[in-house]
Amino acid sequence: PLGPHNVCRALDPFESSQRLEQNEWSARAFSLSVVLERCSRVGGCAGPFKAMEHKAVGKRCPVARLQHRKTLLLVDCTAGNILAVKNTELLVAYTQIDTRFLKLGFAVKQWASSAGINDASKGSLSSYALLNMLIFYLQNTSPPVLPRLQQLSTPAHPKVENLVGPWDTYYLSDVEAAKQTLVPANTATAAELLIGFFDFYASFDFYQVLSIRTGTALTAAQCPLLRPTLVTIQDPFDLSHNLTAGVQKLGFAAFQHCLHVARTHFGDFLQSNPAPAAAAVAAPAAVAAADVPTAAATNTAADNAPAHAPA
Repeated sequence: PLGPHNVCRALDPFESSQRLEQNEWSARAFSLSVVLERCSRVGGCAGPFKAMEHKAVGKRCPVARLQHRKTLLLVDCTAGNILAVKNTELLVAYTQIDTRFLKLGFAVKQWASSAGINDASKGSLSSYALLNMLIFYLQNTSPPVLPRLQQLSTPAHPKVENLVGPWDTYYLSDVEAAKQTLVPANTATAAELLIGFFDFYASFDFYQVLSIRTGTALTAAQCPLLRPTLVTIQDPFDLSHNLTAGVQKLGFAAFQHCLHVARTHFGDFLQSNPAPAAAAVAAPAAVAAADVPTAAATNTAADNAPAHAPA
């Protein structure tokens, strides 16, 4: 979602968290195949993209993977997933606030891919889940690198509901206004922040729920629409969607191991040049009661279907 060749196209609106009936899923799969054909063939010649594979993610949406022929970048395409478009727009807004987020996003993804812990279909973390973890960390450095866009508003941009299905997709889209909330500025380098990322999550309490919507760690009781798992990351808009519902024990153990290896590897550097200390994660009680969903709580363990991420 952070690359220059980002592609997000919504063919028809629907709530992305809703499980699809078979005929509806098939219709969207057909619509997606038409888009793929047009991307891969232009006027009888090879188009800019090459179709790689089709897959289903947790019965949510049909997903197809394309590869940009010139750059070899991989792109996941979905049909009708409006919230995926909103999620991508939110990520773009964060990249416009601070370019270090863009650099760190590529670095964290490269680290996770090299370590084999970045494949949701095999029980590890998706790229989108990692980016949410990165944003959450950058919201909680001291001083913060990124603001909490969904909590901000200005007189020119008041907080008004922007519903997609039942979910409010509001966030402060005025980048300059958002930047003005980051006072004093965090002057750490991207390299220092990357080391801080490893240190932050090597000692993080994963019994908590990560939420970039609030920018704070929440308890399971404060997220009654979620089914907690080994690591629980709440989608910024769809409050019933656990981005890491498909993470399995081996995948999570490998992730934690790699975090500790990275922290140990940079241990000497951390001692001589302390990384930007992440501020204590705000107490769950600090989250306004009005901002917490009121549906009945559920403690049922999530199924192992990999969570869906934006295109």
